Amino acid sequence: MSKSIVFGPDYLPIQSPCAIPVTPIPGPHPHTMSSEVIDLTIEIPLPEDIKQDWIPLDGQSVPHLFQFTNYPPQHMLYHNYNDLSQQLHGEEVINFQPHTLLRLGPPSLQLSDRYQAAIKAASYPIHSFTLVPISGHPARLPIWVLDYWREIRRAMGYRHDWKGALVWLRGFSRLVSIAKVYY
Repeated sequence: MSKSIVFGPDYLPIQSPCAIPVTPIPGPHPHTMSSEVIDLTIEIPLPEDIKQDWIPLDGQSVPHLFQFTNYPPQHMLYHNYNDLSQQLHGEEVINFQPHTLLRLGPPSLQLSDRYQAAIKAASYPIHSFTLVPISGHPARLPIWVLDYWREIRRAMGYRHDWKGALVWLRGFSRLVSIAKVYY
């Protein structure tokens, strides 16, 4: 089964998000969720407030990519330990402040992939991980931040591509204007 990508006249290509199904416990409290252990080797959906306020995708127009201001800095350099299991934690991050995402640039794609592989290989549920910048203080982050970085990288790639297309169009329109003067 392939994922479909939707295009609109003023919209970016959008892929449907992945969600984890949760089974309610039968009984008088339908809002109560099962106490089963959640398999953290699959993607944890991004929190709704992060999706809405911190990622410029999900059906927004192309100009939104340029009006959006919550882009993180470019890639940062982090220590790339041989054994990342020491950087994984079973405890959740309490009171995570999303503005932290604006201070930390995403790690390289290779390091992000190594963290995700280490999380999948862990023998216990992982809820957070520590990144140690080459210069700066270690940061303890919820595991969904790895998915946030994947999505924001994608958005930054679209923004870069659209910026390149706009620059090309400006150059092309100048050529057309010059050509009209000479013909």
